[in-house]
Amino acid sequence: MVTFKWGIIGPGNIAETFLQDLKRATSANHIVTAVFHKEKEKAAVFAEKWKIPFFYDSIHEMAKECHMNAVYIATPHPFHHKETLICLEQGIPVLCEKPIAINKMQLEEMIAASERTKTFLMEGMWIRFLPSIRQVKEICEQGLIGEIVSIHANLSYVAPKESGNRYFNPALGGGSLLDLGVYPVYLAVLLMGRPISISSRARVNADQIDEHCLINLEFLKKTFAVCESSLITNTGNTAGIYGTEGSIRICKPWNEMPECIELSDTDGNITRIPSGWDGHGFQYEVDEVFRCIEKNQLESPALTHSTSLCVMDILDTVRHQNGIYYPFDSPVPAGQKLTSL
Repeated sequence: MVTFKWGIIGPGNIAETFLQDLKRATSANHIVTAVFHKEKEKAAVFAEKWKIPFFYDSIHEMAKECHMNAVYIATPHPFHHKETLICLEQGIPVLCEKPIAINKMQLEEMIAASERTKTFLMEGMWIRFLPSIRQVKEICEQGLIGEIVSIHANLSYVAPKESGNRYFNPALGGGSLLDLGVYPVYLAVLLMGRPISISSRARVNADQIDEHCLINLEFLKKTFAVCESSLITNTGNTAGIYGTEGSIRICKPWNEMPECIELSDTDGNITRIPSGWDGHGFQYEVDEVFRCIEKNQLESPALTHSTSLCVMDILDTVRHQNGIYYPFDSPVPAGQKLTSL
């Protein structure tokens, strides 16, 4: 079996989850050969724990010295843009955690760099490749619930408010929308495509952080989606798709490993489809990255650049509708429409 070498940028909790699932990927012998942290001591500690041979405090040096097949970027989202560009300019394929960028402008620059350097780039929206989400998409495409009328999805995490918590830090792109709301929005876009209208309301604190967000999307043929995210209350973490001939309920936690998928018909008959796999499920996006790179593709046909742009456009619109700006944003006047919607 071929060996596929990864680099890690941002050795934190999510990187450890990624590492645990690498051994479960079936496409190749996936290993990590290098890790970056701006503090070299932390990179060294992580490298020792996970038996990674090389560690760096410079992405430029890591990119030049290590022969990596791809890099996984797991830092907070305000750093994704710069780190991705550095890697792409060195011709290193990138899997970048969601949200792939802070705003649409950043993402457009990242995609342009991918196309200019002819180097693969994919957003780490790992739920796209989970067996449960694949199954939901197939059920909908087969017409088993008829025409989709509405989608309801929510995600929450009651985050501690102690000093330094990134969820409430504007400098780190804090807020429920980019960290949690991106999941329900992505589910709606995956099933319905680009919305034709967006309306939203958010509870924004004094630091310009959206603590709770409610988004209404309208698609062609009068299909609607309600997407909710919160850092201050438990919304239930549920997802449902409702059609003219039935419905789907993804049992919680719908964005991770749901216990099952419930398929209901209009008479109330319920079919429970078991759902489960080893690990957290990151191995499925790892396998997708390998397949795409082997085929010399610049993007995944299952998670295209245009899909990531669509989701980012929605997130930008919601932020502008509610006056949510970060220190690194270029403000857009309230009520101004974004170009691609």
